[in-house]
Amino acid sequence: MTAMPSAGNPVSDKTESGNVVHPAAFESVERRTRLVLARLPLLAVLLSPDGTVLECNFGSLGEYSSDDPDSSDRPENNAADAARQNPADWLGNAFEDGPWWSYSDGSRLAARSIFQRALGGERISEERLYKRADGRMGVMSLTLSPLQRFDGSLDRILVTALDVTHRTGGKQGDEALRADMAYRIRNSFSVMDALAARAEPGDAASLSSRLDCVRQAHRLCAHYLFFDVPVEDIVRTAIPDCTTLELALDAVSAPARDVEVLLLVLTALARPERKATLNVRGVDGNALQVVWSEGAPRPADAMPDALSAAILDDIVTLQTGGTVSQSNGADGFRWSLLLPLDRNRSAA
Repeated sequence: MTAMPSAGNPVSDKTESGNVVHPAAFESVERRTRLVLARLPLLAVLLSPDGTVLECNFGSLGEYSSDDPDSSDRPENNAADAARQNPADWLGNAFEDGPWWSYSDGSRLAARSIFQRALGGERISEERLYKRADGRMGVMSLTLSPLQRFDGSLDRILVTALDVTHRTGGKQGDEALRADMAYRIRNSFSVMDALAARAEPGDAASLSSRLDCVRQAHRLCAHYLFFDVPVEDIVRTAIPDCTTLELALDAVSAPARDVEVLLLVLTALARPERKATLNVRGVDGNALQVVWSEGAPRPADAMPDALSAAILDDIVTLQTGGTVSQSNGADGFRWSLLLPLDRNRSAA
């Protein structure tokens, strides 16, 4: 018969017959934490004060890996897991390096900003866009809860999240959706009406291409579920071939309401035979500055035609409330827009 352990002696890992009684792995705090997190039906992440991922599971948020918390430890599963994200791949890395924020630099920057707020002791709870394992976009309800020691100092930050993409919100949510879509449709019609009013009889083909911009804008906004759209996606949608365009883009996004106009602006500016630089940066956290510059002045036949000039001037200011300037001199051709982000709006 096996002797009972005394108060100061740990339980032996083996009985006299050699059978395991208490595996050492289960006595590890890290092991127990990992098992608890792995079985939670939601994303759960434990961060150190410097933002490093200590423990995590992917829960119901993405299905990036199997349900077995130890599947990454077994060689027979390594090949299958190589082509997909696994919680173990995230351990030891920064919070903002998670697969959900990978769709844009702006998303990663926003994740870092949320962490910094939690680091100051604030409990964060908000809905935000994320990228799913299948590449589609979703909406998560994200919470960051600072965990403190007895002396009040920060010990860890617990991150939890649930997918809320399909939450309807009842009658109030339905009414909000109808109001949102009505706003967007009115905005699109007003843009096209303004273009048609300035078009010449021979501008049918040009108007058709502008209408295609509106269609692309709606597809882009729908992909991002009418949250803010990364500027790099707007640029590459408007100008698929960027070989003559040098990009200097901050990690910023534009409100869905302004995507149409920005696509129209970029297609009006782009000339495949002319090299240009596009600089987009955030200004004071409440505006975007968009600057298109070319090293040489444009000849008269390369200047924006009447329809493009209307887009680059009064249509932009009418739709965005922004400030536009344009010059064409010895220093080259330059067009700039200061786009306010904090103006009042009925839908966003």
